[in-house]
Amino acid sequence: MFCGCIPFSFFLSCIPCVLWFESFHKMAKITYTAIVSDIRGKLRGDVFTAYRGTHIIRTHCANPANPQTIRQQQVRANWSTTMGCWWHLPTTYQELWEKYGQRKTDTRTGIGAYMQANARLLNADHPELVKVEHPPPTPSTPMAVQNFQWTFITPSTARIQWTLPAVSTTFIQVFHRLNWDYSPTYNIYWAHVITVRSDCGQYDWLHPYPIGTDLFIKLRSLDKWGRTSPYTHKDKKIVGTVGPYPH
Repeated sequence: MFCGCIPFSFFLSCIPCVLWFESFHKMAKITYTAIVSDIRGKLRGDVFTAYRGTHIIRTHCANPANPQTIRQQQVRANWSTTMGCWWHLPTTYQELWEKYGQRKTDTRTGIGAYMQANARLLNADHPELVKVEHPPPTPSTPMAVQNFQWTFITPSTARIQWTLPAVSTTFIQVFHRLNWDYSPTYNIYWAHVITVRSDCGQYDWLHPYPIGTDLFIKLRSLDKWGRTSPYTHKDKKIVGTVGPYPH
């Protein structure tokens, strides 16, 4: 086990490590020897831990890119509320969710299926999408988004369009992220832009980014049961490029 009084260099000399750092994950895999069988905890900004049976070193992020944003607080509150509601469902409803969850390949459990569906609905932040107490008849998915395209109609406004689905009961979710190489310290993730009814056909997004920024957008559809379609392709354009962007 790790002892804080022994120099870190001693452990590095004892541990033949295979270290391949990924710029956006900042992790390294560790292979231990008979001399050192385990290390846990933080040391000089690094965290020694295990993930799914693999020992790794990862960089401790003391200053996350978006600490306690309004969106993060909303998502956590929705998750907590949904978890609390599960334990107050009638037993018959929980049994229905269990059977439904067993038919899904990405949840497998009733509480997992319930949390997934309702987290999607509440996090969509749309007045027509509300929490559901019982599952849909089948775990089928809504129609995938078709003919997705977008362009800048002004340097600060992106027009996002699609042709299908186009019904009032299915919604389109827009997500965006910046280029992987935008900043070596930027925390890359897909952020939710808006959820709108699919029969709108388009959405004009007033974005906050400066001219020259690489911007990616992708869409998916969501129904009132919390079921989603696969995402569309990821499409990149440069902020400030008005009109069709050459691929």
